[in-house]
Amino acid sequence: GAQNPLSRGISRSPPHSGPVLDSSEPGMSIRRLLVLLAIAALLGLCALAACTRQKTARKFGYYAGSDACQECHKEHYLGWRATQHPYKLQEASAATVIGDFATNNTYEAGGVTTRMSVKDGAYYVETAFGTENALKSFRVKYVIGALWKQRYVTEFENGALMILPVEWNVKLSSWGDYHGLKTQKPGSGKYWSDPGMSYQFGCMGCHTTGSHYAYDARQDRFTGTGWTEAGVGCEGCHGPGGLHATADAYDKRKHIFHPDRLPDKRRAAMACGYCHTRGKSKDGRHGYPTRGLEKKGDLESVRLFEPGDDLLFTFDAGPGLHPDGSSKQHRQQYNDWLQSRHFTAGVMCWDCHDPHRKDGRHEHAALREKGSALCLRCHTNVASQGIHGIHDVNSCVGCHMPPLAKSANPFDIHAHTLKVVMPRASIEKGGVDKQPNACTLCHYHEQDKLEDLQAVVDRIVSEKKKPKPSKRCPQPGKDPGKGEDWDENCGKGNGP
Repeated sequence: GAQNPLSRGISRSPPHSGPVLDSSEPGMSIRRLLVLLAIAALLGLCALAACTRQKTARKFGYYAGSDACQECHKEHYLGWRATQHPYKLQEASAATVIGDFATNNTYEAGGVTTRMSVKDGAYYVETAFGTENALKSFRVKYVIGALWKQRYVTEFENGALMILPVEWNVKLSSWGDYHGLKTQKPGSGKYWSDPGMSYQFGCMGCHTTGSHYAYDARQDRFTGTGWTEAGVGCEGCHGPGGLHATADAYDKRKHIFHPDRLPDKRRAAMACGYCHTRGKSKDGRHGYPTRGLEKKGDLESVRLFEPGDDLLFTFDAGPGLHPDGSSKQHRQQYNDWLQSRHFTAGVMCWDCHDPHRKDGRHEHAALREKGSALCLRCHTNVASQGIHGIHDVNSCVGCHMPPLAKSANPFDIHAHTLKVVMPRASIEKGGVDKQPNACTLCHYHEQDKLEDLQAVVDRIVSEKKKPKPSKRCPQPGKDPGKGEDWDENCGKGNGP
């Protein structure tokens, strides 16, 4: 019978043209065996080193900073500088502070007057602090944002960076409350000066690139707080780039993360989603994704999430949502996108937004095209008729991306579910206060009755669904010609 090829391969020795170890010469055999073992060990170490180098390059390489990128990627670097990313966190100065610290410089809440001031080029906020709500003056060290609002960061004696309890509203040119005296109480865990509210725990991993700190929980003390770069740098989206910058041309690609080259589009979008989302890290401490904590004695440090990691294993999403599932809080675009048909079709964040604009000019949302021109690049079959013809002065965004969420003011952030929220949703959920819709968010319709608006939409949609008359059908009010009478069933399959 036929011999099993597997057993044949095991039982028969392969041809060997080289020297054979002779058991009759034990000394020679042992020496040769030791030489072979040494060579095998050396090859194993080389293979292990190569494997370690590749792993280090992807996940444990060092941060070089965005300035290291411009030598080879100058156009991309200048385009990135024109976006909002580099300016998320900045040192406080006359060039970066936009709040009024001189004239309109007080804010009252909770029976306490918070006062802002400038002295010798430094900015200060005097406000209530601690369980006794005693007034204390804090120097502003950093500022966060400048588009919708601006918040102010100080440093406590224990090294904790804390966001002060007032924020400047850009649109209203006024001060407002932030986790402070209006709604929170000291010791509640949400009060601005409570230990768990530190910037290191809450925000730093997304506002900076290559951040690090060490925390002694027993003494409640931070040491070594810092970052490679304030703001969202190139490596915030592409991962540590030090090895990429110094590698040979042939090896450069394997030492950097490029989301658009990843076959798994869901995971690729996490390069944006890990900061454009809301929730808690799996370690239970941070408001941004991490790969856990490292402990050395009493000190704990954070292991940063890096682009290419999977959010499912590093983060528990906890977005603030309207009843229909769309976001009502800012920085939740990723949560919205996951619900959209764009996600299903593989339309990515960077298909609409350009994180490093080629023209080097600032555009509010870094869009690749303005207005409806962006949408019509793909949706070429949309015509200004029917439901798309009732708003000849509006854009696609007005209905398909209504401003449902809040950053500084209600309804100043556009939804990214790409779904039209009809008046019917507000009717079913108990009104516009509980569920806003795309129609009443427009000033033209904000006073209209929900039922009337929905009736108009239903009428237009139903008309679109009616079968079109056959070309052979005579039209109402016109001479039917050739003695034909008008048949109301004409065009429905029963006419001439």
